[in-house]
Amino acid sequence: MATTATAYEARSLFRSLLRQSKQFAAYNFREYARRRTIDAFREASVESDARKVQELMQKGLKELQVLKVRIAARLGIEAHCGYVGECTWFER
Repeated sequence: MATTATAYEARSLFRSLLRQSKQFAAYNFREYARRRTIDAFREASVESDARKVQELMQKGLKELQVLKVRIAARLGIEAHCGYVGECTWFER
């Protein structure tokens, strides 16, 4: 990482992604999000170009937003139908 601030932001993003991935109820989704986060940060840890680091940070922030939306949508469906497998909400 280029600077201490960037390293702090990267660690914060890493923790946020892992914390958000724990919100998935299904084991497969939860573990996939966790593995994908760890693998992506492991690959990016060797990057030293400041521009590339910023691009990777932006990509990580977008992924965090996607996780939040997917989890919120999933929780909304479960609250509406009780159980996703029996839900006819999408058929409208």
